Amino acid sequence: MVEAITFEKLQESNKENTTNLFLDLALKESKDINSNEYSAELIKFTQLQTLKLNLSCCELNSEQLKDFANALNQLNKLQYLKIKLVENVLTESNFKDLSDSISKMTDLNTLNLNFEQIKILNDHYFNQNVFKNSEVNVGNNSFAMLGQGISNCTKLKNLKIVLRKSQIESEGINKFAEAIENCKELQSIDIDLFENKTKNQGINQLFQSMSKLQKLKKLKLDLVKNELKSAAGQLIASHLPKFTELNQLYLQLRENTFSCQGTSDLLNGIKNLKNLEVLCLGLTNNDIAKQGAIAIANCVSSLNNLYNFTLYLNQNKLLEEDMKAIRSGLQKLLNLTNLTFYFNGNNITQQFADKYIISINKIRRLVYQDLHFQ
Repeated sequence: MVEAITFEKLQESNKENTTNLFLDLALKESKDINSNEYSAELIKFTQLQTLKLNLSCCELNSEQLKDFANALNQLNKLQYLKIKLVENVLTESNFKDLSDSISKMTDLNTLNLNFEQIKILNDHYFNQNVFKNSEVNVGNNSFAMLGQGISNCTKLKNLKIVLRKSQIESEGINKFAEAIENCKELQSIDIDLFENKTKNQGINQLFQSMSKLQKLKKLKLDLVKNELKSAAGQLIASHLPKFTELNQLYLQLRENTFSCQGTSDLLNGIKNLKNLEVLCLGLTNNDIAKQGAIAIANCVSSLNNLYNFTLYLNQNKLLEEDMKAIRSGLQKLLNLTNLTFYFNGNNITQQFADKYIISINKIRRLVYQDLHFQ
């Protein structure tokens, strides 16, 4: 792989024979990046199959971002694309340009887009420099546009998107979800929507759409602070029976209002995922008590192939008796080798915690355990 951190390095590269390129411009000031020149050089890499493009913390303006999108528009042989735009300000038109470019990458196998800590603004506000004094954000439309571009990548197997704190609502989630139904080859989905507004309607559509992806094996969703209510558990669970190939599930759901009932409904759905080998559930601060603990025990005891289990139950309402119920479920697992628990902030004494750790160590085949009570 050719690694370039300067324009000169990019210019000197053997463009006709290069198939893998990492262009790292992170932390460079926008005034030092002649985007026209970079774009002109990028399109000369006619055999490029893998591109990693890091433009984080550059404070690029809309025209500079458009130049890079125009270059991507001509790199239609790409199979692997990773873009980092951390801490930049993008307009809706920038997202449309990027979406249009992605839509032409019909051989794309892996797409990784990191938009962490960005602001997404209406073009009018951007041009008027309103963003300096305003939190105007139009992430809803931008997420939908991304979906439209991705929907044309019918060979896509691996998708990762980080789009935190972007005011994405259920309408944007619905449009994105419906669009990716077209990506029938998807095997891995990793979407980080930390602190958006998915709500129950959005989560229902997202899981309904993903349930149509019959080759999906790995699903990772960060839905922390997404205004999910108790009924979301049943909505998710209703679609899980169709995830027949899923063997890895990571759900971060902390700081929603799932409650014991929502947690129980969710776990009743997860226990039907008979091929599940890796399970990570983040349920911190969701008012989970006895009913939730029993549901956890019943769920894991049904997952005969599970070998790696991580559970975040910090800041809930669990008692020592509830912990015993969870342990009873774990003891029925025949293949469990890795166990990580976070129980900080529940009604559990240190004396009980010490004994609990000893008892967990006696689980057959367990080779790694990391339990947190304080």
